[in-house]
Amino acid sequence: MNRLTDHLAATPLTELQREYVETFDHTRRGCLYLTYFTTGDTRKRGLALVQLKQAYRRAGVELTSGELPDHLGVVLEFGATADVDTAWTILNGYRASLEVLRMALQDKGSPWADAVVAISRTLPELVGEDAEAVARLIEQGPPSEDVGLAPYAMDPRLNPLPDYLDPAGPPSVLSPLDAYSAAGADR
Repeated sequence: MNRLTDHLAATPLTELQREYVETFDHTRRGCLYLTYFTTGDTRKRGLALVQLKQAYRRAGVELTSGELPDHLGVVLEFGATADVDTAWTILNGYRASLEVLRMALQDKGSPWADAVVAISRTLPELVGEDAEAVARLIEQGPPSEDVGLAPYAMDPRLNPLPDYLDPAGPPSVLSPLDAYSAAGADR
């Protein structure tokens, strides 16, 4: 942890801000949103966020609209100021996510890794299914949404383009009104 605190003390603020963005905002493995690793950007993530907000409310904490309950910093603040047991349960429940983040930061040689290592050390050792879950997340990455996307398939045989959007070019240049009429909307 000394490496991180020394780095924070010795590095100008603008450089720290740039490093933070490069570390946490530009890579999937550096994501600070714990539900992202286990649910990706899917509908299941919305449900997980609602469940976390409900856990916070039960502890008397109401998040502002701009805060997501799965952000590691939010979970840690919640534990430090409101309910350490619930925060510990949340961290333990998203242990695989935390470990993917830790390994990504360590692989990158990031000083931020020390903070995540310290958090991981407060949790039980990974064994069995938990260790397998981490390995799966590393190998496969977060899940992607696959429900309800069939109508948006990119196969042109399934969704042929109208003549005016054909990559070969339209037979003539159409105005938006002409295109609307060509699609049969004036009937």
